[in-house]
Amino acid sequence: MGDTKRGRERKGQKKREQRIRQEIDETLDADDEPPVSDAESPEVTETDLENVSVVTGKDEEEAA
Repeated sequence: MGDTKRGRERKGQKKREQRIRQEIDETLDADDEPPVSDAESPEVTETDLENVSVVTGKDEEEAA
């Protein structure tokens, strides 16, 4: 039997389905815990809010 366009399309569809199933299985089998970094976390003793701005819904309405 010769190579047909329809056959190639079906094979491509099958591959896509297999890849989607594989991705779903990998996602479901993944750990719920995030990976732990070996780097030490920096110690935060004071919060620096000098360069932080807070925007409220009221401020957004005025800007529009």
